[in-house]
Amino acid sequence: MLLPDKVSQGLKPEWFAEGKTIRVVDAFVVDLMFNACGETYDSLLPHAVTIDFEGVPIRTLNLEGLLKTKKSAREKDMLDRLILERAILEMGKR
Repeated sequence: MLLPDKVSQGLKPEWFAEGKTIRVVDAFVVDLMFNACGETYDSLLPHAVTIDFEGVPIRTLNLEGLLKTKKSAREKDMLDRLILERAILEMGKR
């Protein structure tokens, strides 16, 4: 699914200077995060991978990188950590 044309026109440049999460809501939600559990773009870059999603290259994080972004006390993050840790263990068995 693609975001509609010009959906980003509602973003204001000063929001980026604040360094807080920016949420773009349209057909689906996209969060632009500048920091996740103390991790930044630079600290997560070694975990960046490009995947093919229906013929479209998407830059994302590998499982270890995602796990680093889930080191909070939020219940949802705790559940996500369990799933990610299990997936990492399963991949190590292959």
